[in-house]
Amino acid sequence: RGQPVLVGTISIEKAERLSQMLKKPRLYLPRLEMRMELFKKASQKQQGPEWERLRKLLERPAQLKDEDLAPFEGLIPPKGNLRTAWEGLKRAVHTLAVLRQGILHQVLNAKHHAREAEIVAQAGRSKTVTIATNMAGRGTDIKLGGNPEYLAAALLEKEGFDRYEWKVELFIKKMVAGKEEEARALAQELGIREELLERIREIREECKQDEERVRALGGLFIIGTELHESRLIDNQLRGLPGRQGPVGNALRQTRPLDVGHGKVERAVRLTGFVDRYD
Repeated sequence: RGQPVLVGTISIEKAERLSQMLKKPRLYLPRLEMRMELFKKASQKQQGPEWERLRKLLERPAQLKDEDLAPFEGLIPPKGNLRTAWEGLKRAVHTLAVLRQGILHQVLNAKHHAREAEIVAQAGRSKTVTIATNMAGRGTDIKLGGNPEYLAAALLEKEGFDRYEWKVELFIKKMVAGKEEEARALAQELGIREELLERIREIREECKQDEERVRALGGLFIIGTELHESRLIDNQLRGLPGRQGPVGNALRQTRPLDVGHGKVERAVRLTGFVDRYD
């Protein structure tokens, strides 16, 4: 759909593992095989030539596609364990197909200090997936549709301007705010070419249009893969969607399986998380 997604993890290792799963579909195969075995167990009493065809098809799970399962939909009753197992299998097959197409994403952790603020600032753009470790409290607002000031600053930096020089920062703020007469005066003083003004104007409009698109999709969707040891961090993450505007954003945060000695144990396997999110 294009709704931006922010995934919060509690460790760099888990964030990187999830990133690897999005890059390498083979890491999801065990989940598909598990779903296939559950379906086989639920359907073991079913007999007939169509069921034999389906079982033969399931012998090669890595090659399954959505359209391969569609002809067998009529074999499955509308309710019951068999239907539940069938839906789980279809979901896993579809998830693997999506992973094979590739899911572009950014990983925000201690290895990207220089780009951290920029990654966070653009996490609200449509079709953006951001995986973050201890996301809350990073001090940068996520703007739906993207942050035009960061995009304009990056553009000027590539042209040799110091994005942190106060007049450059003021020029960017004036352009993004639509105060073009004041911005143009600063541009002449700084030597910023007319084509750069036009490009920044385009960036501003693109972000406005994308903001409307994201709001229509439901805003920023935030997923917490597991609870943090600190309830404060969880509460900050839970409150993050509400700070992005009046649109009703969603937050999914898993419950811990066990709490002992003051530490929250891991609540879900990342493979399961990917399957449920799809």
